Amino acid sequence: MAKVYVVTQGKYSDFTISAMFSSMRLAEDYIHTTMQNNDFKPEYSAIQTWELDEPEANWFTTYVNINRDGKVLGIYTAISSIQRETREPVQSFAQDYRGVYLHIAVRTSDKKRAIKIANEHRTALLAADIWGDKAQLETFTNYPTT
Repeated sequence: MAKVYVVTQGKYSDFTISAMFSSMRLAEDYIHTTMQNNDFKPEYSAIQTWELDEPEANWFTTYVNINRDGKVLGIYTAISSIQRETREPVQSFAQDYRGVYLHIAVRTSDKKRAIKIANEHRTALLAADIWGDKAQLETFTNYPTT
């Protein structure tokens, strides 16, 4: 798939796309050249890599909330963010009146596949004895490949 390199600037309501390029080099050159402009804030700029003509299979993300015992507490599918740069599941621990659960986002519209991946991640986290530990979750990488 072809890629486009998007130069962004700003934060929150000030966020804007400054320019788009066909190569990383041109995007970097643009930032370097515009840094000499007083209005350009390099600390609030970034280059994002976006794929053109994203396959339909990647248009959706399914979110699964699963508890320690493997019970699915909630599941829903939404249109994926175009800014999403990873195909890997994104996850975090959350807690409510039901206790600690894993919240995981999987880039698919197939709910059965998303639940399977959530269960594989849940099992790996339990085996590593880091269930509920948000700090270790951020650096844990020993997941089965799917």
